[in-house]
Amino acid sequence: MEIVIWLGFCAAVGYYANSKGRSAILWGLLAFVISPLLAGLALALMKDKDTQQDISQLRMNQQMMHDRISSNEKMNEARFSQVNAQLAQQQQNAQLAQQQNARLAQQQQQLAQQQLPQQSGTAAAQPVFCGNCGAQLEPGATFCAECGARVEGR
Repeated sequence: MEIVIWLGFCAAVGYYANSKGRSAILWGLLAFVISPLLAGLALALMKDKDTQQDISQLRMNQQMMHDRISSNEKMNEARFSQVNAQLAQQQQNAQLAQQQNARLAQQQQQLAQQQLPQQSGTAAAQPVFCGNCGAQLEPGATFCAECGARVEGR
């Protein structure tokens, strides 16, 4: 009868070992050899294998996530530098375009000022009107744009 109780406790140690992720057969045999009480206590003091595997898996996942974040940060920094360089180039191009526009406007003003003295001596300085219909004539026109009459005195 004592053997049956001994074997029952050994089976209980094996079942407990299985629930902790350990080999049920080996722990049952160890309990049979040394004592179910000592094997059960030793098993109770050990950590669960499943928990240890979960912890190591979480650590690996954490490390992989850290590596991804690091690589993403590097890529983002490179992209940020590239965008800043493009922005600086566009700003430089805009400044060059403004300078060119200013030069063109200055050249147009100079041309207009050069043409003004040439035209000031002609009759174009005072508006000329058509003798037939009274419309204002373009400078140097020989016919009226409104009625088509020949301009007198030209």
